[in-house]
Amino acid sequence: KVHSLSDLAFRGCGKLKEVTLPKEITWLGAVFYESDNLEVINVPAGSKLRHIGGGAFATNRKLKAFNFKGVSELQSIGKDVFAGLTELSEFNIPKSVTSIAANAFIGCKKLQKVTFDPDAEIQLIGEGAFSDCGITSIKIPKNVDRKGGFFEMRGTYHHTHHESDNPHQPRGI
Repeated sequence: KVHSLSDLAFRGCGKLKEVTLPKEITWLGAVFYESDNLEVINVPAGSKLRHIGGGAFATNRKLKAFNFKGVSELQSIGKDVFAGLTELSEFNIPKSVTSIAANAFIGCKKLQKVTFDPDAEIQLIGEGAFSDCGITSIKIPKNVDRKGGFFEMRGTYHHTHHESDNPHQPRGI
């Protein structure tokens, strides 16, 4: 069984297109650094993955999908993890995630849909986490501290609503 993957373990693997992570790893860093053709990451059901470290996928410019194939134990998404991934179009935040660090999804121009589990445990979304994204709507769980600038859109107005708000009257952040 594989319990850990070291940073740069698959550095520059240009033919790698899809990866299913081992269930036993708990932390993931820049394992696939400069694997330029990587398009899909699958996290299997029963995965023990709890943390995705800063900048983990920032060099994987063709990444289109990050799929959770079942219940997840993921707790945190680090700083700049998906920064600048212009092909990523949607992301489902698992219920277990409690924090999304600053700039985690910054510059994901095609990211239009971000979904939180209805019973999300999320408490913190870092500043600029979704800046410069293509998000058109999002439902923010009620337990999130909304004081930060996590949806700074740099001149683009986006609609969103808080879980306790009337969904027919979205408001901008």
